[in-house]
Amino acid sequence: MNDAVASYTVKSRPDYHEVAPDQTAQCHVFITDSAGLAQSEALCQASPVAKKQAWHIGDSDTLPAGYEAIQSGDWQAVLGEQLSGFGIATAFYVSGLEAFLWQVHGVLTKAGFAPSQIHLEPPAGNQRDVFCTHCYHITPDVSTTPARCAGCGRLLLVRDHFSRLHCAYVGVQINAEDPAEVPPTEELS
Repeated sequence: MNDAVASYTVKSRPDYHEVAPDQTAQCHVFITDSAGLAQSEALCQASPVAKKQAWHIGDSDTLPAGYEAIQSGDWQAVLGEQLSGFGIATAFYVSGLEAFLWQVHGVLTKAGFAPSQIHLEPPAGNQRDVFCTHCYHITPDVSTTPARCAGCGRLLLVRDHFSRLHCAYVGVQINAEDPAEVPPTEELS
């Protein structure tokens, strides 16, 4: 019994693999934020399919040829509206920061697309959004642990536990017993 318990691990951190164009898809849709633009452009150029659509989410003065801008305001609703003309023979490729990848994944699955149609590139940086288990605030773009919660100010240990619901990693107070104890800062990988 102890061997079974000792060998059991809960894995919630997503695995990412290099993405190649889906040869069976009739249409390819590329969605990126600024951090993933170079990844997205390279994959778009490698795609043999003539029917392509490429969207950049966020503000940008210069975009590669063929990319349309969706302003960062209410981009999730706008993106959801743009998806109505795409069918089951469509492959989606998402590039950018990790939280962005999963936000787009949520929009796509809510619109009815299957997870097998959605290809997430490896994150374009080590920044993570962190969900505070104490005040439920999400602190964006965290690249070190511990990190200070932008909501309650607690010093959080950034765990490898990823919540797809919140598109964020879980953070718990690292110095609850002694708030004066501040461990050294480490870069996230």
